[in-house]
Amino acid sequence: MVVVKENLCIGCRSCSIVCPFGNIEFKELRHVSTKCDECIGKLENGQKPPCASVCPTGALRYCEREEVEKIASAARRKREMIGPRILAWRPK
Repeated sequence: MVVVKENLCIGCRSCSIVCPFGNIEFKELRHVSTKCDECIGKLENGQKPPCASVCPTGALRYCEREEVEKIASAARRKREMIGPRILAWRPK
């Protein structure tokens, strides 16, 4: 995980330019780069990030890798042919 220490940032924007994921933003008003730190302080205290806690649909979750793999495995459905060369997952 990358953590931006705003008190050390000089506002050069180099990090936001080279970030392949586009996750580092430059805040004009404060003249610093910022990004999500995954609420590292909360995690260290055994709490979940607020964004995952308040998501009403469960689209955003925070869990251990094993749980992520279990969720992903359960979500996989068998593909079927719906056209001459088209494979798709039908809605449940």
